[in-house]
Amino acid sequence: MKSAFMITALALTTVMGYAQAPKAGFQVTLSSPQGDLADFVDDQVGFGIGGHLFFDLQGGHALVPRIDYIAYSNDDYDGEAKASTLSFGVDYNYFLERRANRGLYVAAGAAITRGKIEYRDDYDAYYDYSYNDTALGFSIGGGYRFNSNIGVEVKYNTVSFSKYGYDVDAPSLNASFVCRF
Repeated sequence: MKSAFMITALALTTVMGYAQAPKAGFQVTLSSPQGDLADFVDDQVGFGIGGHLFFDLQGGHALVPRIDYIAYSNDDYDGEAKASTLSFGVDYNYFLERRANRGLYVAAGAAITRGKIEYRDDYDAYYDYSYNDTALGFSIGGGYRFNSNIGVEVKYNTVSFSKYGYDVDAPSLNASFVCRF
């Protein structure tokens, strides 16, 4: 894992040498949980926020290192289920107009994701539990930049956590409002 991290860091450092000055930004996200995550929070939409840097690599190519936090919650008659993800990753964007930060683009990325799941039973504390794990996740999607400062993005994220012999499949479909300065 450390060698993969070092190779990725070296590659990013080399590529960043060709980039223009970065733009900082943030995103606000609505997240539709899928798989085991959807079952756990009873398909309740999650809300998220994050920050990123945008590196224009010329010719429509861009790298976007980012951090995202998304939280889900479902309070039903038996108890409260909460789940959250904190992701540190990087996306590659390709703008179809061949000019970064303009118009329609496709995106693919990878992230180290920390997932947390908690359940609190209203009637019996014996059934309360908390679970967290870290895993590598991937995303694919696209977006549209209305101008260099404002855009929207839709991405499908996939990540699976495994701990104590339990596997939790936690993909999500995210729609984000993206702002850059």
